[in-house]
Amino acid sequence: MLNLVDLKAVKKFVFDCKYYKSREHFRPQKISEWINAVIINKVEHLELHLYLMNNDYEWPSNIFTAKSIKVLKLSGGVLMGSILSRVNLSLLQVLHLEHVRFPDFRSLGILLSGCVLLRDLVIKDFYVNPPLDIGGLNHLVTAEVPQTLIPLRVLSNVTFLRVDMCSSMLDPDIPMFYNLTYLEFTYYSFDWNTTLRLLQSCPKLEILVIILRPWDQKLKSTSTATANVPQCVSSNLKEFHLGNCRGRIEELNLARYIMKNAMVLRIISISKNVISRVTWKNKILKKIPLCPISSVNCKLLLK
Repeated sequence: MLNLVDLKAVKKFVFDCKYYKSREHFRPQKISEWINAVIINKVEHLELHLYLMNNDYEWPSNIFTAKSIKVLKLSGGVLMGSILSRVNLSLLQVLHLEHVRFPDFRSLGILLSGCVLLRDLVIKDFYVNPPLDIGGLNHLVTAEVPQTLIPLRVLSNVTFLRVDMCSSMLDPDIPMFYNLTYLEFTYYSFDWNTTLRLLQSCPKLEILVIILRPWDQKLKSTSTATANVPQCVSSNLKEFHLGNCRGRIEELNLARYIMKNAMVLRIISISKNVISRVTWKNKILKKIPLCPISSVNCKLLLK
């Protein structure tokens, strides 16, 4: 198929294979031949999504030394069979890894350390503890990663951050996020003190999204009466979204705190937990309006 194409003119190559059975045209050797062909001809955008039944396909090693690649997106149950020892992705700006299995966590650290111009990073379904010991990604603008994977200091320059949060494993020394305007985190166990510390480190934050895990049965006490209001909440926060809400008092206290102190808030949205009862909206409507709203232009959305 690729023999009919002038590969020197191919700047973007996307391969999406969702065949779960072994087929003639999708044997590992054939897939590797296609990948190698576009790499040799200096492809710039390489997007590979493989969902094979045995999940034992190994990415060709030259993917990670292709100097021409600027965008690399890998997903599927794939496996690198040996420890990654050499990376030369000097032009790479976008790296997305989803369901990619590595022989050990050191290989992922080597990969990230070799992407010196990286601006957009997404890593899903890869967890280690303690976090990877890597240098700063100084050009990073957007990141979506598990909190236990990469130290927050490495992400401190971003403007957009989406992270799975485990408050008990959070580094006590939270860095300042001077550029951050969008913060979204999913809590395994909600902790108001941790949330407050994060907000105090994000002076320019405009959009805050908090997703509560649906199986989280207990929330730590939300004592906000004496808490100093973070600068971002009082001066900059425009949107607040609370997901997987069951209508528990700790959740509503958080929403009330934002409504009371966010002077320029435009939107506050609360979405229900999937197992919440049909009376959920009525329950929220009875409790939330009792709280004063500092912003005259704020809209309350219940989903």
